[in-house]
Amino acid sequence: MGSTGKRDVGNGGPHAPFKVWRLVAADRFADRQPRDAFLGEDSDTTPGRWHDVGIRVAYCSLSAATTMLEMLVHSSRARVRRAFLAIEATVSDSATVESLSLRALPSEWNRHPPTVWTREYGSAWARSGRSLALAVPSAVAPVEWNVVLNPQHQEMRLLTVERVERVRFDPRVVAAWGADVKA
Repeated sequence: MGSTGKRDVGNGGPHAPFKVWRLVAADRFADRQPRDAFLGEDSDTTPGRWHDVGIRVAYCSLSAATTMLEMLVHSSRARVRRAFLAIEATVSDSATVESLSLRALPSEWNRHPPTVWTREYGSAWARSGRSLALAVPSAVAPVEWNVVLNPQHQEMRLLTVERVERVRFDPRVVAAWGADVKA
């Protein structure tokens, strides 16, 4: 880790400061603060690509579009018809960030369901508390970056919510997503 607070495993990833986006169901956050979306409340009961059950993390992306794409592939058709809040936050330049490049990942890291390797790596990262953020390629669009935040890290105070936008998926996206798509 250098003075920038960045630890590269391979090359790539964002350099703080940077913006992250998180998408949450609007009805679940009607009476909550936008910052609460970064607490990782559902993650400790449901495993994800970069964590096991019992590990609390918040998944974000560097763009609103990638965040929406990630939500689309992990949701039911009924769920994507709901209204969402797209929440943009800034990760401060003094935050610690670890990045994993494509070159640093095993060949089948992006398979579905997620591999044991990614879950073990991410869980070990979160337990270690070595950085606020883990930047990883998106499994859905590997040229894009996702950011896994450790909400229990002392640097969570360095995350600043910038704006909140109410969004819905365009009906054409929902219709196309529900169609039988051939590869």
